[in-house]
Amino acid sequence: MIKQGRRVKAGTHWLSTHKSLPLCQEAVPSAFLPRIAEVLHCLAEAEKAKPSPPGQSALINIKGKAGAAFSYKWLGKDEMGKRVAIVGVRIDDQHHLSVELGGAPAAYFHQDGRVYQMEVPPELRAACSEILYTA
Repeated sequence: MIKQGRRVKAGTHWLSTHKSLPLCQEAVPSAFLPRIAEVLHCLAEAEKAKPSPPGQSALINIKGKAGAAFSYKWLGKDEMGKRVAIVGVRIDDQHHLSVELGGAPAAYFHQDGRVYQMEVPPELRAACSEILYTA
């Protein structure tokens, strides 16, 4: 099960998952939305091309300013016993993005200790479901 306080390692950094932090009630700052969409696409493409093993970090190209970043994957089961995964990428020291895969994929943008929840774009939902079952 994914437990409160669960941490994952992305490269040499330990990151808290969205399960361990309270969610912000306001929307993601609009200035970040294009970059988040771009990183989500890069993460989905990288996982489809070469699925990362659970519990391991892989360096992926996230294009643009940061160039490359560490991705991570954690697999577990939810409260109902269904398979879930958290896949994410550390964009830089203050920002990372995680996606919880399961019944309805949800993305979580982490910025300086704040966690914003958002929907996974419709065009990536099939790719997210595929990631969950190719691990």
